[in-house]
Amino acid sequence: MYKLHTTPYLVLVSTVIFSSSASANRTIDCETYARTASKQHTENIKLSCDYHGLRWSNNKAGHQHWCETVRYKISASETKARDKLLKECKVHISSSLNPDNKVQIPSSCRDPLGKYRPVRSIYHSFRYETQVKYPVTHGLISYDFNHDQLKDYLFIERNSKDRVRLLSCISSTQGYQRKLSNLSFNALGDSTMGGEFTISHKANQIDININYFEHNAGSSWVQSSYQYSQPRKIFVLKSSQSDSSPVLMDDGSPYPMYVPQAPKL
Repeated sequence: MYKLHTTPYLVLVSTVIFSSSASANRTIDCETYARTASKQHTENIKLSCDYHGLRWSNNKAGHQHWCETVRYKISASETKARDKLLKECKVHISSSLNPDNKVQIPSSCRDPLGKYRPVRSIYHSFRYETQVKYPVTHGLISYDFNHDQLKDYLFIERNSKDRVRLLSCISSTQGYQRKLSNLSFNALGDSTMGGEFTISHKANQIDININYFEHNAGSSWVQSSYQYSQPRKIFVLKSSQSDSSPVLMDDGSPYPMYVPQAPKL
C-alpha cells in the first residue's frame, strides 16, 4: 500500500518541479528576446532602415509578454527575421549603387576607367562583428591642403569585386589630379583575420589608423600622420608608431604577429 500511494505523489511533485523550472527558463529566454528585439530596433532607427510594425519596437515589456505566449521556435524565428532585414538594410546602405552612399566630388576625381566608384561606407567584418563603417571620416575629407582656395579630397572607391582603395584628388593649375595610395583592402573584411582602417584629418594633417586582428594569434596596430608638402605636391609621412599584442604559444614564446606598415599616400 505504501508504494501504491507514494508513486503518484512523486510523479506529481516531479511534474510540478519540471513545470516550474521550464517556466523559469522561458522567462529568462524571453528577457533575452526582449533585450535583443529592443536593441535591433535601436539599430533600425540609427541606420534609418525605416522598418515599422509590431516587430519593430523599443517596448521591452511588450516584447517579453508576447514571447511568453508563444513557443521558443516562434520567438527565435522573429529574432532571425529582424537580423535578416537589418543585414539587407546594411548591405543597401553600403552599396555603391545607393544614391545616399555616393561621394560628391569633381568628375575628374573619379576613376577614368569606370571600374571603381567612390563610396562613403562599407559593410565590413572585423573582430567577430560586421557593421556599416566609414573608413574615411564622414565618408569624405574635403580640405584645401595646398592653399589655392580650392577644395582637395580624400576618399575611398570600390569596384564590383569588393576591392577598396584610398586615394587623394588635389587641385592644380591643370585641374584635379588623382593619386592612388597603396592602401587597399577587401570591403567585406573578415571577422577572424584582417584589418580595420580609419582615415581622419585635423587642419592640414591626415591621420591613418590601421588595426589588425587574427583569431588565436593576437592583434597589432599602426598609427601614422601625414602633412601635404606643397613643393613636392605629395602627402609626407611625419610620424608613425606601431605595436603588437601576440598570444603566447605552447612553448611560451610570442606568436610572430603581423604588424601593418604606414601606407604611402
